[in-house]
Amino acid sequence: MTDEDNIPEFLKLSPDERKKAWELNPPKPKPTGWRTSEQEEAERKRLQKLADEKRMQRCVSKQKKLIRSETLEVHLSDRKSIAEGKEWDARTARWIDPIEKALKPQGDKKMTSPAEPKKRTKKEKAEDDNNLFGFRSGTNYRRMMDYLLRHVGQWVPVDTLAKEAYGDSVNLEKHSRRVQAMARKVQEKVIDKKKLSYNIQKEKKENAISIGLFTK
Repeated sequence: MTDEDNIPEFLKLSPDERKKAWELNPPKPKPTGWRTSEQEEAERKRLQKLADEKRMQRCVSKQKKLIRSETLEVHLSDRKSIAEGKEWDARTARWIDPIEKALKPQGDKKMTSPAEPKKRTKKEKAEDDNNLFGFRSGTNYRRMMDYLLRHVGQWVPVDTLAKEAYGDSVNLEKHSRRVQAMARKVQEKVIDKKKLSYNIQKEKKENAISIGLFTK
């Protein structure tokens, strides 16, 4: 028995009959998926929504990273300003050097009429000399310079100067460091800038750091 004997008779078609049968009943294309057109559209919208959400998450993540970076930069800037001894000025919304706050404005000079010269006391002379520095009354800089002017040519321990400038002995170690920085700023930003005939020096005397105001 051959293989052709196993084929049913109704499947044995001639080429012409097979062609005619294909023309009457052509084969249908194989479906590409199991979803309907409505299901395909819904799936497309779902995937598009997921893509939009991921893109939004990336944008939010970048924004948060930028905010963290800016916050860190501001925090580091604030720490740097505090380490430099600067103070926050709420009026101008910026960090300023305390010496700027202690100095009088340029237009704060009072016009006085010429008067006959009179003999000045030592206290008045010190007051006039301190006016040359231009510090406001009641500031730490003014109290420090008042004390140095009363002891011109003498070495003053920084602890003593700190007590005079800040008015108490609380946080004496921190105030002593600040007094040294204040003296350096007065020399750089006031004496050298105005070319005054004074000079502030710092030396270690008897195992203690001392500051002195001397005339040139």
